[in-house]
Amino acid sequence: MRETSPQEETLTPQVPAWRVQRFESLDSTNRFILDQARSGAKEGLVAVADEQVSGRGRLGRRWLSPKGSSFSASVLFGCSDRDGVATAQRLVRVVSLAMSYSLSEIYEVDARIKWPNDLEIDGEKVAGVLSELCTTGSELSVVVGVGVNLLQSKGELDLLSRPATSISIKAPDKQDLITVDVLLDVFLSNLSKWLLTLRSGAGLSEIAQAYRCKCSTIGERVRVELPGGSLLSGVATSVGEDGELVVRGADGEVAVHAGDVFHLRVQRDLKSK
Repeated sequence: MRETSPQEETLTPQVPAWRVQRFESLDSTNRFILDQARSGAKEGLVAVADEQVSGRGRLGRRWLSPKGSSFSASVLFGCSDRDGVATAQRLVRVVSLAMSYSLSEIYEVDARIKWPNDLEIDGEKVAGVLSELCTTGSELSVVVGVGVNLLQSKGELDLLSRPATSISIKAPDKQDLITVDVLLDVFLSNLSKWLLTLRSGAGLSEIAQAYRCKCSTIGERVRVELPGGSLLSGVATSVGEDGELVVRGADGEVAVHAGDVFHLRVQRDLKSK
């Protein structure tokens, strides 16, 4: 561990003080926070690593974080709701919004959310968010990790199986701002804002509205690979307050709560010509 930055006071009863621990290298920031939660750590702990050697993404995919090229962080949240899965999904939306607004604010890029938890710029993936639940006795916690491509080159990213980009590619005139420290400060500030919104009276409605405004999936023709292997094709029309993607298919509208979504941009572009 290279650095610890504790904060002594909470911002509000609903938002914790962020206690940041910095590392040159970790196998996984999510794994570190999960271990800390099992050892009694409380909400507000944040792990940031310059390198992840075994980073994880959705559906068991590996998230590559070469040394010095990425933003890799995980945050520990408390969970008072018995439905930990629902809480985790809400926190994924909060973290996605916080990072989307942070990237747009600092680098002047149009960072959009691809349902449920990827961030894109011009249709190319720039970041991903992953949540995991942790149970310790009667305590339930949620760990949310976020990884952002900062300095990868086009040649490096072309080796990946899906279109991807980096902040360095999309914001070449902002090179002096493409650092973990700059992004971390703005991200935690935005995270506090959106977490407070979530935990306020009308939080779910406000989060849903903001998510819809940032969601690149709405309006797209999509193919959804559902749990169990079945497929759903149609047009994504909205995202509900519980985070479900609404897809209008051949048999009407279907609410999708989990699945792997593909934007059928090639087919759409061909039809428009």
